[in-house]
Amino acid sequence: MTRRYTYTCLLLSYEQAPYIAEAVRSALLQECAPMQIVLSDDASRDDNYSRMKEVVDQYDGRTMFS
Repeated sequence: MTRRYTYTCLLLSYEQAPYIAEAVRSALLQECAPMQIVLSDDASRDDNYSRMKEVVDQYDGRTMFS
């Protein structure tokens, strides 16, 4: 019986707007397969969530970020 391992990258954040885009890009560029990426914003009062979403919206599964 062959086992297929699944990797999970869990990125938890709270009020990290200045740094979160780089962290999300890094998670999306990991080369483990199969892998799920879970991004979580813990109700930040800054624009942390919108910055996370912006990076994810630009990602098409193949694109390297500039």
